[in-house]
Amino acid sequence: MANRISISSVVTTDTYGSFLVLKKSFELYHGSGYCWHIRSDAKTSRLLCQEKNIACSVIANHCADTGKSLSPRDLSLEKLNALGEAWASGDCDQVFFMNADLIFTASILEFAMEMEGDLILSPNYFPWKQIELSPYYGYFNSGFLVVRNRLFHEEWRKAISSQPWLYTDQGALNHLATQYSVGLLSQSANVGSWRSADARSFRFNLIPADCLFCRVDLFGRLASHETWIEKAYALHLLRFLIDSGLEKHRLISDKILELDESGWYSACLKLVK
Repeated sequence: MANRISISSVVTTDTYGSFLVLKKSFELYHGSGYCWHIRSDAKTSRLLCQEKNIACSVIANHCADTGKSLSPRDLSLEKLNALGEAWASGDCDQVFFMNADLIFTASILEFAMEMEGDLILSPNYFPWKQIELSPYYGYFNSGFLVVRNRLFHEEWRKAISSQPWLYTDQGALNHLATQYSVGLLSQSANVGSWRSADARSFRFNLIPADCLFCRVDLFGRLASHETWIEKAYALHLLRFLIDSGLEKHRLISDKILELDESGWYSACLKLVK
């Protein structure tokens, strides 16, 4: 199975630490026999290429190398480039795209392999207070997809480019997904802060015991109320991992604490005990 699935992602200097947690968590549950096709800036590429199961290509004109920042839409297109490079490798018949900010808390493969469809998608499952945002933000979360159609990423590219008023790549999936057969992951997948109706007050839903993976920015800069929400949710997830008592969860939480150079998470854990 391992040589028929490829993984793609986009990793930059800002998301490098989160990606190390993603890769650690994924391989704890699925092994290291999968090839990761990564689009990254030059600095990060030099680090990632030291891994034997990572193939890197460099994003031209990335801010870490030139001081020029890429727009959210440009980063969305890099996601499609990563998918295309995974298909071009010729050693797979399906590609898993994963955002660098995913953290696996269980195995996903047995669920994904049993599902039929050209695409396996995860609905955002917005709370009732925010469900009306789905036409704009997207019904589906674009942080995790299983793609089995080799032409899908190019059709996604056309949809993004032709509808600049949509919220980057997620909004473009609304109509595009109707043109393919789609399997839907349950609420145990792609769990994030947006599912909590009171997230802006830092009150989060419990992470389900059967959670497959979460999506959260572990090491982002604190620059707004939204980034505070993400940081608080990351602490919420970290406590879930520690309190579960599972060995693999402990290894993931240890990795997060190891990469947290500021010591913020360790200090917070002492305060909330």
